[in-house]
Amino acid sequence: MIHIGLSSIVGVFFCLFRPFNPNNTYYIAKIMGKIGLFLTNVKVEIINKERLLVDSPTIFYSNHQENFDIFSIGSIVGPKIVAIGKKSLAMIPIFGQLFVLAGNFIIDRKNKKKAYEQLAVIRSKMLKEKISIWIMPEGTRNHSETLLPFKKGAFKLAKELEATLVPIYVSNYKNINLNKCSPGKVTITVLDAISPEDYKNMDIEELAIFAREKLNHYYERDLLQY
Repeated sequence: MIHIGLSSIVGVFFCLFRPFNPNNTYYIAKIMGKIGLFLTNVKVEIINKERLLVDSPTIFYSNHQENFDIFSIGSIVGPKIVAIGKKSLAMIPIFGQLFVLAGNFIIDRKNKKKAYEQLAVIRSKMLKEKISIWIMPEGTRNHSETLLPFKKGAFKLAKELEATLVPIYVSNYKNINLNKCSPGKVTITVLDAISPEDYKNMDIEELAIFAREKLNHYYERDLLQY
């Protein structure tokens, strides 16, 4: 937590010189992630890393477990990829300000009308600035035996943009023991992309369910090991 706090302070000053630049997230996430992994000595293995390289606005989505996601996922975020976070995230001192200044987006999920207006802004920026987004559609940290139902906002975006969806599974942290010299390894698997052709006949709710099942297969299989 000390590392996150100090990195956030440095990151805020960095972003003040180029506020809301979509590549701020790339640099800050990489530095925060790499240093966090170095300090904890946790290794990250990426399977199908080449699938992170895209040439058009894409929606990446992954499961959400702990604050450690900042390190594991942050270490693999590519250029011009920003995140969508819930409104409460912006209220976290320093880190919240960094999240916004780094070019990420905030959605007020409790206000449906406002959320749709914010999604329209995100859609416009994705098209105009050729940026991609990374979401955790469960909406909160999850430790249950199955993925939580997915929030539908990002899938509304996907339908409107006819964007490719890329599911990413982050292995369970139960095998990580930070009290050991060799605390363990996190495996991040970039799954087959979901193309607009794959979901053209689905509505938003059907797409959210379809996208969830892509990840849930890995999630439940992983839990069987513990």
